[in-house]
Amino acid sequence: MSGPGLTRDDVRAAVEAEYRADPLSEISWEDPYPQRLLPGGDWAPPEDAYSRVSEPKRYRIVGARARAWERALERLGLGDAVPATAPATVPTAVLTAVPTSWTFRPEQPQVHLIVPRRSDAQPLVLVTGALEGVAGGVVAVGMGDARGGSEPVLLGWEPDCGCDACDSGSADLLAAVDQEILTVVGGAVHVSGGGGRRRWVAWTTPGGHRASGRRLPRDVDGILADARAGRVRRGWQVLCGESWWDGSVG
Repeated sequence: MSGPGLTRDDVRAAVEAEYRADPLSEISWEDPYPQRLLPGGDWAPPEDAYSRVSEPKRYRIVGARARAWERALERLGLGDAVPATAPATVPTAVLTAVPTSWTFRPEQPQVHLIVPRRSDAQPLVLVTGALEGVAGGVVAVGMGDARGGSEPVLLGWEPDCGCDACDSGSADLLAAVDQEILTVVGGAVHVSGGGGRRRWVAWTTPGGHRASGRRLPRDVDGILADARAGRVRRGWQVLCGESWWDGSVG
């Protein structure tokens, strides 16, 4: 199945199939400290776990998951990787390095841009990097590209911390990668405002929204709704994209 008529479940199933075809998908592990989930919330991992990454090689699954998303989006006819498989109608020369505005600065970065077939959707930026010297052990997700006159925005990266204490198992890690990518391909609004220390950012996610900044506006939901509707206030920078699979795919 490809093109029009796809649902989010179809896309996720295609990603899972691509991932399972990768030998790295055989790597899995449980939360090393399941006690953290006990009622009360007063248990914490040992102090030395916060400065230890016992098995960095297992984090290669995040790079494998990112590649599975790239292959699935292409196979479903929803997007094209640039410049490797882009048709002549897709401009190239768009992104070759980690955007300078990003706080994500990994070793051995590899930048991947996937351009949606829908003109009203936003491109997906995937940047894999090394974790503890292991290539593909961390992946950052961004939205947009330089063709619009500005850099792509950074949404987040996984794992956000690879230490043993913060490790909650492979299933949680893969789900977090999926959520970051679904934010872009499922359609999102990203709004930023202020300047300097007053700068804030907010964006929609599959489960609601996220925001950061020292002086966040009170009504983040209202701001995102206004931006989606085209009601842009002075001083805002807005990036808005529709779902890659809703409506027609050309």
